[in-house]
Amino acid sequence: VGSNGLAIDHQGRLIICQHGNRALVRVEKDGTRTTLADRFEGKRLNGPNDLQVAKDGSIYFTDIGVMPGKELPAGFYRWKNGTLTRLHADFQGAFATGIALSPDARKIYVAVGRKIVQFDLDAAAGTVSNERVLVDMTTEKQPGQPDGFKVDRKGNLFFGGAGGLWITSPEGKHLGTIRNPRNTNMAFGGASKINFLTGMLQSPKTEGMTFLVAGDSPTDQGNFPFVSSKTIPVAIYKAVSSLKIPTALSKKITIKTDPDNKENVIVA
Repeated sequence: VGSNGLAIDHQGRLIICQHGNRALVRVEKDGTRTTLADRFEGKRLNGPNDLQVAKDGSIYFTDIGVMPGKELPAGFYRWKNGTLTRLHADFQGAFATGIALSPDARKIYVAVGRKIVQFDLDAAAGTVSNERVLVDMTTEKQPGQPDGFKVDRKGNLFFGGAGGLWITSPEGKHLGTIRNPRNTNMAFGGASKINFLTGMLQSPKTEGMTFLVAGDSPTDQGNFPFVSSKTIPVAIYKAVSSLKIPTALSKKITIKTDPDNKENVIVA
């Protein structure tokens, strides 16, 4: 099936971007599968890549256009109540991979090459406007670029970037970087007071890593600790002036200053 991006809708059903089958699919509660969209205006989708379910139940997804037999320009779409609407196509000279919405659903973000591109979203009309580059890493020397990404409750963006997982403000200001060779996707989860940030982080030593974040969101109350698996130390760029570690966590981990950069800490 070649699944790629995954999400859970408000009824608890799994929504799949089937890249290989070139379709947006929903897994029903009885295990059967419903194809929500595989064509636009009679032409096959290229290969849905990433998605987000909005508060109103709409599904926004990217269609990246790298499969053989391309019939449509690369773009991103909205599926709502059985209707598929193309919001944008052929932008920034490339195709979009990751997609996310702002907390108020008035902005939509897509990852395009080494850029995060922002649009104003009119959900009622099903249109986007005011395309602009929010983050541009094209001049960064370190490897890495956005793919799947997420937005926290305060509107901060988390995405793969130059040198690791970047965190930026809603205005695109670079707040910090979790240093890692490659980042392809991530997600928040867990209880309201302690959230888990998981990333598909690939390196010669590991195929995955889990980071633990304290606070209602990763930047609440000045708390910005990211805890890696115990066997793989990770350097963390401090996004706030002081790094506060809850007592429950500080007893379980070791933190030391990165000898190569005093603005980083190494967590093991």
